[in-house]
Amino acid sequence: MKFTTREYIAGFRKAAAFRNEMLAKGILNDNGGAIHAAERILNLLGQCLTYPGVSHIRKVKDHPAAEFSIAAKKAYDRGERVFVEHVAPHRALTREAVEIVTKGATDKQLIEWIKKNYRLIHLTADETAQLNARNRTRIDSKRLGGILVWRRRK
Repeated sequence: MKFTTREYIAGFRKAAAFRNEMLAKGILNDNGGAIHAAERILNLLGQCLTYPGVSHIRKVKDHPAAEFSIAAKKAYDRGERVFVEHVAPHRALTREAVEIVTKGATDKQLIEWIKKNYRLIHLTADETAQLNARNRTRIDSKRLGGILVWRRRK
């Protein structure tokens, strides 16, 4: 990653504050773009903390902590395309992260929260469509439904 964890956290705090300011002043809402900088920074910070050493989200599949659905792992092993999906919808995850920062979370608390909640999974195209049809907006511990998950053994 080009920036340090400290820089990403500082940037996220600024983006969260700016997002909250835009909402409070009625300038923009999240769909209008108020949350976009915070989303982008949280995604980079999440990758940095959860998948250290990975330079791009498309390379997460090669990381030891990578997760695949069983079907996606078989497809990947056959050389077929797989898709990266956030287990917790990214906008909802960002809203929660903004809320905990706004409530005064320390950098250490934010890092722990991200490590616990930021999770990517590789899916087939059909699984991605099914997942998004079920829920694209709320954090739900059962969002993956019946999708079986493959993880590398540590």
